[in-house]
Amino acid sequence: MPWLAIPFSDSETRNRLKELCHVKGIPHLALLDDTGKVVTEDGVHIIREYGTEGYPFTSKRVQELKDKEEEAKRNQSLRSILVSNSRDFVISSDRNEVS
Repeated sequence: MPWLAIPFSDSETRNRLKELCHVKGIPHLALLDDTGKVVTEDGVHIIREYGTEGYPFTSKRVQELKDKEEEAKRNQSLRSILVSNSRDFVISSDRNEVS
């Protein structure tokens, strides 16, 4: 999907968007839904923090991810920290796989 951009020379449109999305600095990413309503004005932070897991980038989704993160912190174990879908072992100093 191509990104829409406002030409820098179109200062009237840029100023209206700055007001609508409360732009305070660069980079700034305001995310809109399919109706043009602002979903979040903090897109840069959400994407830096959660990447694609943050989709659809709403405050509700961000809260779900924060709750999931807190739950993981409360219930963490060595297994939950070290095991992933792609690997369930560590490498010992003598290069052997240890479950």
